[in-house]
Amino acid sequence: MKRELSFSVALLSALLVCSCNSQSTPSLEFDGKVLEAPLLSDELTDKPVYSDYVASIDTIRLESDVLESYVYWVEDLRCTDDYIFIKSRDGIYAFDYQGKFVRTIRKIGRGRGEYLEIKKFDIQERLRQISIYDLQTASIYVYSFDGVFIKKIPVSQYICEFAALSNGHYLLYNYEDGPQIKGLFEIDGDGKYVKTLFEIPEYYKHIYPNQNFFNHISDDVVSFMSLEDKDIIYHYRNDSLYSAYKISTGVELPLDILQTPKTWEFPDEGYIKQLYYETDRLLSLCIWSKQNYVQLFYDKQKDHLFRMYRAEAISDGSLSDRYPYFRFVYNGRCADFISRDEIIEDPALQKRFPDYDEECNPMIILYVPKVPNGV
Repeated sequence: MKRELSFSVALLSALLVCSCNSQSTPSLEFDGKVLEAPLLSDELTDKPVYSDYVASIDTIRLESDVLESYVYWVEDLRCTDDYIFIKSRDGIYAFDYQGKFVRTIRKIGRGRGEYLEIKKFDIQERLRQISIYDLQTASIYVYSFDGVFIKKIPVSQYICEFAALSNGHYLLYNYEDGPQIKGLFEIDGDGKYVKTLFEIPEYYKHIYPNQNFFNHISDDVVSFMSLEDKDIIYHYRNDSLYSAYKISTGVELPLDILQTPKTWEFPDEGYIKQLYYETDRLLSLCIWSKQNYVQLFYDKQKDHLFRMYRAEAISDGSLSDRYPYFRFVYNGRCADFISRDEIIEDPALQKRFPDYDEECNPMIILYVPKVPNGV
């Protein structure tokens, strides 16, 4: 259940005034690329050849010899040049690419530099900073890659997702109801409202399961997946939002469906988008309905679209079949993980990692993509 957060009438009034004066909502005219993903059709396309996109698939065993390094579950993940940052339970865990534990940012409390509950986190590689959104205090806490506390940024409202920008600003996204901004907006490094970039109609009630709406294509370019009322993927660059892609499902959601909260038990007329990622070469998205499942995979370099439907999407759990289903992307680095239970219960994985047991950390799978020109 969403927690209700209150903030002052004066602040709300100021935000509303700024919203009217500084709003930069994208144009209703779409001039990007249409990606066909018909949910009511089983028409097949050719399948991507993994070796065309992946130079190697590396497995990284995370050290679990000390209690501090024990990662219960990988909820979110960012890969940088030096570290793998993992959000799990109530902390951020840092490992190097040999799997050696480096440190945690796990400071629970109400003192300086302490947070109460992590909802989301993001990093800014150029600034070498980690930003944590604390649900309880409605604030962003900023730390260096070394774990040193830098500052606390009051947001003063509930947000569902955020992205850290290289200029120190943040893109904040809220798709739930409440006495607050609903849509995509920007704040500066002090928490001051800058502008609204994307609005969500008040009637829209869709409630998503926990997932990422933002992808860092680079430090300065962030892609953003909007809700089903638009089905557009936007790119934020040079302080502006552009409509880059439109997902054409062939399904028009009725107004009464848009007005009704939906979870995994959505009506037959509805659908949901999951596992979205984007790099400078690739875009992929899973679209689910009770009638069908479509895995969309678009090669930007070759301008070629692949569609894999439900029967084709079943994986046997082997590492090669997990691509392109990885869940975490940051600045072109693509990763996933295999839990202990998956390794213990899957004979093929158990044979590959015979000494894996319930005391081990999850296995990180790192996909090293080929560069866009294919070299």
